[in-house]
Amino acid sequence: MDFSEGPSPVSRTLAPGNIDKIINSFLLLLPQPLHSATDPEDEGYEQYVQDADRQYQECVTRCSRHSWPTEATFPDLMEGDDSHSSDSRPEADHDGNGARNFYEGPFLRMLFTRLVRLPYQPYEINLQLTSLVSRLAMLPHPYLHEYLLNPLLPVLPDTNTLFGTLELVAAELVTQIPLFKSYKQALYATRQRLLEGICDPQEETNSILESVIVLEEFSKELSAIAFVKYHHSS
Repeated sequence: MDFSEGPSPVSRTLAPGNIDKIINSFLLLLPQPLHSATDPEDEGYEQYVQDADRQYQECVTRCSRHSWPTEATFPDLMEGDDSHSSDSRPEADHDGNGARNFYEGPFLRMLFTRLVRLPYQPYEINLQLTSLVSRLAMLPHPYLHEYLLNPLLPVLPDTNTLFGTLELVAAELVTQIPLFKSYKQALYATRQRLLEGICDPQEETNSILESVIVLEEFSKELSAIAFVKYHHSS
């Protein structure tokens, strides 16, 4: 896909200098032995870029009336720290003891709670869940963008983030998948069945195996969204 490159980013939040690190953070969520894709063309996120580009342009058009800022800023953040994409930090409050707390709100907390259960939920629910999170990640709001799509953003202890939640899911799968006999073949067969529409009523399904495919593809989709937003903001 042809993206025009500008002389400087319109938004350092949406077009961070460390975009490659951000994309690779998502792509490396699952260890290579748990990858179900065997075709090199299916390993990357490029297959999702065209659709993400179309959806993002539609999203930008629909959100233009909101006059959102292009940059996430936080006044006391030192410049030049490559661990952030911009001058930003998650919004924090102080409790009565002076400790800093962060609350993502009931909606995002519900989504993260559901995402943690990815290995033990039906495939159809996981598809709806990840689709909803993807739509949120499309929004061109700088603070929401960093919170959902910047795994390198420094956060307060015990802060729930999308990337941190997916790390928990990946860690759970790392412990569960090797318990399956011939798990590589099982993952491949599950992938064929889910992504190619192969339906065999006699075949036994397993939510843990299915969730590997969901997380594998969801990570690529998030990488594609981050990539598209980067290029549209450059």
